[in-house]
Amino acid sequence: MKSTFIPVPQDENLRLEASVTKTATFNGTTLNIDGGNFAPGGIGEPMAGVVNVSAIRQTITIAGTFHAGDVITTTVNGHAVAYTAISGDTDFAGVATSIAAAINADATAANMLAVPAAAVGAQINLTPKVALTVSTAVTGSSNTITATVGSETYTFKMQDSDDGSNWFDAGPSQAADHVGAFSVGGIVSRTNARLLLTIAGTAPSITYEAWLNPYCE
Repeated sequence: MKSTFIPVPQDENLRLEASVTKTATFNGTTLNIDGGNFAPGGIGEPMAGVVNVSAIRQTITIAGTFHAGDVITTTVNGHAVAYTAISGDTDFAGVATSIAAAINADATAANMLAVPAAAVGAQINLTPKVALTVSTAVTGSSNTITATVGSETYTFKMQDSDDGSNWFDAGPSQAADHVGAFSVGGIVSRTNARLLLTIAGTAPSITYEAWLNPYCE
């Protein structure tokens, strides 16, 4: 069985991406591995794209109509954090700010985030430190308020090409769902390689670097 070898520091000859921030599907930068650079272990051998994610966004958006006493509950990996709207809440931005503050004040929820939750207008941005399953619920006798989870997803896949125009999948997809390092395996049998990033959801954003790395015994 082979395992991923991640040298420190990374080999700059095999860099696929400098630090980039993407909010939509991105084909990836082409790396020619047959001239000037080289395929780790040789073309046709297993290798990995190593992706280092430094920022990644999941969102909750507040909308509708709210009243004092409405309870908005955010559940993160089974842990519930509730915020009750007050008479001083006058707009969605204020409610979103208060929900973000409630999440940050809850030690269990805050520990799942790489940075504190932050409100931008009516949108609450979460930066997961671990994989998150997020859901919301609203209770109240006279409200139509909604708290909608953005369901942002980020998936990487190794691809290769002989001419830089026609690309082929060279391995399985790998989801990135939190800050940290991910290995995107594949077998590159052509002279150019890249990492395809597929993004979906309401307001996605991801910042990352990437390299090719060899496998070793």
